[in-house]
Amino acid sequence: MTAALAVRALDHVPEVRDAALDGLRNVMDVEVAPDALKVILAGRHRHFGPAALTAVTTMLLECGSPSAVAGHLMTSSDRDVRRWAFEFAHGRDLLTRENLLTAVASEKDQLLLAWCAEWLMDVARPEDFAELLTARSVNVRLTAITKVPDADLPDDALLALTADRAPRLREAARWRARRRNLDVAAWYRGELSAGDGSVIMRAACLDGLASLGGVDDLGLFLEGISDPAPRVRAAAVGGLAATSPDEAPAALLPLLLDPSPRVASRAARVLSRAGVGADHSREAWASRQAWSRRAGWRLMRGCGGWDRVEADLRAAADGDPHLAGEGSEGIRSWLASAAATTWQPLAGDQRDRIGVLLSGWSSPDQERRAVAFHAGIRPLPSTPRLTAPEPNDRPPSVGKARRWFSILRRR
Repeated sequence: MTAALAVRALDHVPEVRDAALDGLRNVMDVEVAPDALKVILAGRHRHFGPAALTAVTTMLLECGSPSAVAGHLMTSSDRDVRRWAFEFAHGRDLLTRENLLTAVASEKDQLLLAWCAEWLMDVARPEDFAELLTARSVNVRLTAITKVPDADLPDDALLALTADRAPRLREAARWRARRRNLDVAAWYRGELSAGDGSVIMRAACLDGLASLGGVDDLGLFLEGISDPAPRVRAAAVGGLAATSPDEAPAALLPLLLDPSPRVASRAARVLSRAGVGADHSREAWASRQAWSRRAGWRLMRGCGGWDRVEADLRAAADGDPHLAGEGSEGIRSWLASAAATTWQPLAGDQRDRIGVLLSGWSSPDQERRAVAFHAGIRPLPSTPRLTAPEPNDRPPSVGKARRWFSILRRR
């Protein structure tokens, strides 16, 4: 009933709107307010939405005190209603420090969490900062790291935040640590050398050294790629590529066969950017792990030219349906955008391999013939050519037209 009246309060007919608002005014109380407000907020961007929202707000204020109304609506299960209630309460200075601390600890809506964190920083006490810096939400922690006064943020707490699980927070903490002339890279090395950190800590330290470290940290990255945790190995892959590009290919090639898809994929991307040749993908192609074959496909495809074509054809014939689909789409994309500009000489052995793969590609004959044409391969057998219809099979309209022409000629 309440929701139906709220819908009519947005109607384009003035008499209907007025009647609906009168009906809402008669039934409005704090208990049914969320149902009406939910509908009005959903239509607040319509032509008559702002006026309806103002009218419903006035009705709510007639139901009780602003603090009681806001307190009830802030516990609603509807996200838009909670957002409106918090904004309503904040605009009237009704939000207390306790309200905001409770919201920061329990709220799941990320936008509302960001609002509450911003508002809380204006009324928070020094003892609240530690709770904010370790909050569950990254938005709350990010707001805290940017607004906590220097006097309330010791160096050891700031350095600990440079190894936070969220990359954006780590970057913000490193920026603040540089302003204090703290050696963040040395702290990372110390934590890794201690060897007693969590998986998140070790991965964050290696990720930080990828930005702040150098060639001297090669040993730490080599230890990282043999770590039992996939997250740490993936971070070490990025660090090797950033700080030791010359040593990275030899160390990362075995990771194409890593038991973690995440590590194999990242190693393939790094090796592709390093210019590693397509020949190094053979072991990955021969693997029984679908993600290792995908890594080989990424590495070979990244070489460009005819290596890209061969990689896509190999993938199109793979037993993994996802990889096969990506390979087929890759060939079609090459035909549409790059085939005409692939001028790289095609070696005879690679032409033979492409020909074999092309014969086994389950694709329309027209696409296979197009690839064969660009590769200089003898065209595959074409589909039977359509022959002209026999005179007796011609459409009746053709015969009738000819009879009319013959009659006209006789005359």
